[in-house]
Amino acid sequence: MYKAAGCAACPHAFITQFSLKVIVGIVASPYNGWHKQVIERLQPMTTHPLVDRFQVLGQAMTDALGTTGSDASPRFSRIAAEQLECFLPKLRGFSLEDILSAALTTKAEQLDVESHFGDPPITWFMGERFCIESYVWNDNSTSVHDHAFAGAWTTLVGQSLHRQYRFEADKKITPDFELGRLFLQKGERLVPGMVRQITPSDQFIHDLYHLDRPSITLIIRTCRLDHPLRGQRHYIGHEQHALALKTFDRPPMETLQRRLLKASLQDDEANFRQLFKALLEQEGFERITRLTARTGFLLSHKQLGDCLRLLENRWPHQGHYVSEALLHQRQLATMINLRHRRTDTQDRLLLGLLRCPSTREDLLEQVRTLAETEDPAAWIFQRFEQWAEEGELLQLTPTQREALRGILEGQPARNDEILDRFTLQNEPLLQVLGRP
Repeated sequence: MYKAAGCAACPHAFITQFSLKVIVGIVASPYNGWHKQVIERLQPMTTHPLVDRFQVLGQAMTDALGTTGSDASPRFSRIAAEQLECFLPKLRGFSLEDILSAALTTKAEQLDVESHFGDPPITWFMGERFCIESYVWNDNSTSVHDHAFAGAWTTLVGQSLHRQYRFEADKKITPDFELGRLFLQKGERLVPGMVRQITPSDQFIHDLYHLDRPSITLIIRTCRLDHPLRGQRHYIGHEQHALALKTFDRPPMETLQRRLLKASLQDDEANFRQLFKALLEQEGFERITRLTARTGFLLSHKQLGDCLRLLENRWPHQGHYVSEALLHQRQLATMINLRHRRTDTQDRLLLGLLRCPSTREDLLEQVRTLAETEDPAAWIFQRFEQWAEEGELLQLTPTQREALRGILEGQPARNDEILDRFTLQNEPLLQVLGRP
């Protein structure tokens, strides 16, 4: 039996001679996500109807673009959005099973099949100026990032929490690294049929937090731009302490150092600390920040705290920026890990909203809007209470539970001290409630 779905080793010659009819069953599991159970049968090759429809979309986009205009201009993004909106009725009813089986019959050149953006990313149309891709999302979500390309995307399957941000630079360390502030501008709940445009550079900074398992998005995007940009960046931190970092084309030595740090963690904690201190003496602020950011999620709280103290001792003012930003990144990673345990869309929505609201009032307002409830405090408390009863995501004593209810109902003066004494120090889920 030849393993086709998700197998990077399938020889291209094999797929050009045969089509694999794939039947995929989706099994929900709160711990392991959905699993692909594949039954295969070889048949003479036929092109899946979904592939033909993407070719039609690609030709329509080519005709609409014409031969003039910059691919980096708002015109490209606007045309891409218009074409997606016109084409969406032809994509209704397609599912993950259709996407996976159709991918085996596409002949399109793949833009970046090794990318971790999507699981997997699939290129359906490759033109001279643009391509059409879909991304399958399970429990992975995007970081806060901008783009070095233009385009538009839509949701085909599932729902997502979409948020846009504004970055205000305070200090440019290098052309690829800035310190600044990151502010949430707006949030929305994306459902199938909604189309959003992508503008290059920091005019459009956003993230996507996927609520359903799986979710599928479809994008029309430029493959390359006709004028130089400073490249895509991702953003770490929130509000007063944030970092903007160019993410691609990093030096090979930086990659080696990062992998050495990861390897040292498998052996002994002392080895990691010794290697980190050696790098701290020989490398600059940007390199150390990048290495800490890329390995921090693997560290224990103590290890990360030790690294941040060393970094702040070396660069006191700038190191404080990095410490605050990376501690926030750690909180986001905790939320992502907790989300793996939940399959309910509303539970996952609350976990997503707890990632970065600045105050409890912000949280209540976002829940009111995105969960479409008239009583956001009761909506939140119902989920916290359920999680506490299950004992999986949240540990609360009866006293703390009542304090939490009071805070959500607008009685913080009497209850904050009870909650602060223990809960806010130990439950990342509740840290936002300490900021009225």
